[in-house]
Amino acid sequence: MPRPRNKERKIGKHKKDDMMSALLMIENGSSIRTAAKTSKIPYPTLRRYVKKKREHGDNISLEQRYDINKAFTEEHEQILLQYYNDCALMFYGLTIKECRKVAYEIAKVNGIKIPSSERDKMSGLEWFRFFKKRHLDISVKKLEAVSLVRYFLIIWRNR
Repeated sequence: MPRPRNKERKIGKHKKDDMMSALLMIENGSSIRTAAKTSKIPYPTLRRYVKKKREHGDNISLEQRYDINKAFTEEHEQILLQYYNDCALMFYGLTIKECRKVAYEIAKVNGIKIPSSERDKMSGLEWFRFFKKRHLDISVKKLEAVSLVRYFLIIWRNR
């Protein structure tokens, strides 16, 4: 699967106030295309909201809801993050593959559908990349051999 592009995001840049003013312009007799140009909202987006407003009236949401497509809830993501950080603090750093396997197991136990590889029994690599983008304090490292003496020395120094 290809990596996401590093382009500036074009979708979801409109604000609720801009959408309200554009819808008011349309109600006052302006065309959808001119309202889209003046309020700098993409024409297909404004057309979609106009259609929703005609079907459902004024009780529509004018804000973006990108958290709908998230696989895990915020609580599950915090549990995952806590587990990854606890493993790192115990000098048992998890590799990316092990982190993906843990995420797959949590999703399987909780009955959550996530992009995963059923053959490898791990979550998708793109899911993990975006998880790391959302949680910058995650500690995923290559395993490093730490002897027991060195472990106690590190603990003794950090008291």
